[in-house]
Amino acid sequence: MGGTWIARRYQPGDEDQILHLRRHVFGAVDQQRNTQEYWRWEFRDCPAGEATIWVAVAGESIVGHYAIRPAMMQHCGEPVLGSTSIDAMTHPDYRRESVFATLGKRAYADLAQDGPALTYIFPRKISMKGSIAKFDWKYLCALPVFVKPIDVAAVVERFISSRAALAPVRAVSRLLLDLSCRGHRTRPEERCEVRWLKRFDQSNDDLWRQLSPRYPLAVVRDSTYMNWRYCDNPGRQYRTMVAEQAGGIVSYVTLRCMEQFGLRGGMIVDLGALQGCEGALAVLLDEAEGFFRGERVDVAACLVSGDERYVQLLRRQGFRPLPAQVGFKQWYFGYRLNNPAIDGEVCVDRSNWFLTFGDTDVV
Repeated sequence: MGGTWIARRYQPGDEDQILHLRRHVFGAVDQQRNTQEYWRWEFRDCPAGEATIWVAVAGESIVGHYAIRPAMMQHCGEPVLGSTSIDAMTHPDYRRESVFATLGKRAYADLAQDGPALTYIFPRKISMKGSIAKFDWKYLCALPVFVKPIDVAAVVERFISSRAALAPVRAVSRLLLDLSCRGHRTRPEERCEVRWLKRFDQSNDDLWRQLSPRYPLAVVRDSTYMNWRYCDNPGRQYRTMVAEQAGGIVSYVTLRCMEQFGLRGGMIVDLGALQGCEGALAVLLDEAEGFFRGERVDVAACLVSGDERYVQLLRRQGFRPLPAQVGFKQWYFGYRLNNPAIDGEVCVDRSNWFLTFGDTDVV
């Protein structure tokens, strides 16, 4: 049972209690996030500014938490301060005492004065309806995840319990995978120099400057953000490959290997290619698959929305949409307009949002 609690803004020194609450609510899920170092990186060191955090306090304990982290975004070609809502959590003993609603409303009241113009969220299904009703969220869509088996046997064994059925299923799966991958060959115009990237720099800024006009709504992927997001993360290891032609970067992929749902996943966390350089991105996807095989990955996965070029390329590379029936996580997306400076007609069109796994806090 719960008890008396108060809502207040985050104060320095709350980190210990926040992390204690996080361990209690989420357990070992994303365990690397349960450290002070990761917390500071995620909520204090973000290049767009510190997060807006409200907590619920009962006695000496923090029993609720709601955070909105700022992010530099672009809206119809213009820079705008946006944000994402992450790590909403309530102690089980206080889940019927309006903790979630109270903290969220206080946080958005702060934003209404001089904060980010919009907030985006990847809600869990269980909290989606509550967020829409309580905070004037707009639910936009379920996002597609494209997958490709790397170790077919491991994927089949994850879902087939009968050993008698395993052998024929393996054979059919291998045949289908072979057919889906057949046909792509590196053409002359796709020849490029491929290298691993240690840190993002001006050449990546040049790439984003050329890419960004394609996306009415997107987190700004400049070198400052990308270094913070992928190179300086204290708990997760990301690897980025780039393709160069004529001395400039024309395409990139950012990768992460992680355990999830009983499988080892090779996640294509972010990707991009200049118009006309989709072939260079195909080369990087081929290289990424080789990297995943070396890392003993079972299945490769990519969430991408807002650029049909990438969707078609993934399909040609043998990726297919993940059926909802298999029981993996479904990715829902929504947003909230915090002030009238944002064109709601632009936001309501899902094709205007460029989104990848990198825009989430999970992958």
